[in-house]
Amino acid sequence: MSKQQLMRMLGSQVGVSFIYFYSPFCGTCRLATKMLEVISTEVRPTIQINKCNINAVPDVAQSLKVKSVPLLLIIKNGQIVEEIYAFRSIDYLIGVLEHY
Repeated sequence: MSKQQLMRMLGSQVGVSFIYFYSPFCGTCRLATKMLEVISTEVRPTIQINKCNINAVPDVAQSLKVKSVPLLLIIKNGQIVEEIYAFRSIDYLIGVLEHY
């Protein structure tokens, strides 16, 4: 996801968006990426999770006060409603995503 796409998504006032912040150098992120890929391809293919390499947008990450990666940011009608840092299990993530 490019910085422009990310900024449009963050500024959107309609609907729900899921943005996954990761670093390609993070081992925990690789596991979280696999979990989200299972969800988006096999379990709930209708859920769109947008991926964003935090190294490509450090200024945006700083303005959002991203504490660490992996991070699943949930935005509803232009407002951050939830930040998921602990990707406990696939079932846990499905429950969180289906809530929105």
